[in-house]
Amino acid sequence: MDRQEAFEKATKGILRQGAPAVSAGGLGCSYRTKEGLKCAIGQLLPENTPQEVWDAQCSVPTFFAQYPDVARQFGDMIFYIDLQGVHDGVFQFYKHDEEKWLHAFIAESIRFAAVYDLDINFLKEKSNA
Repeated sequence: MDRQEAFEKATKGILRQGAPAVSAGGLGCSYRTKEGLKCAIGQLLPENTPQEVWDAQCSVPTFFAQYPDVARQFGDMIFYIDLQGVHDGVFQFYKHDEEKWLHAFIAESIRFAAVYDLDINFLKEKSNA
């Protein structure tokens, strides 16, 4: 999966679910919650990923170190740190305001795409809503 594909898959998945993947305690993010919501990295993991990986609540570098066989599919760790940062950062600022969270997530996704020179055509319709 190249960067564009990863960006689109993660971003579309998060937009489709309409909310961030928040841990049970509400303090951080989860790769997949009990309700099935997924963070950016979670959107990219195959469904047959071992449960212990889904349950992990760790940073991307720790994820890469603890689960090298799963992480191998990703490649450039810095890109994925930044991609996950869009999900996590917006959640931290707007966790109690769903509407602001959505707008901020789209804006940060567009900013992220500019940094990595990614196409955002799929986001243009959402950003005008």
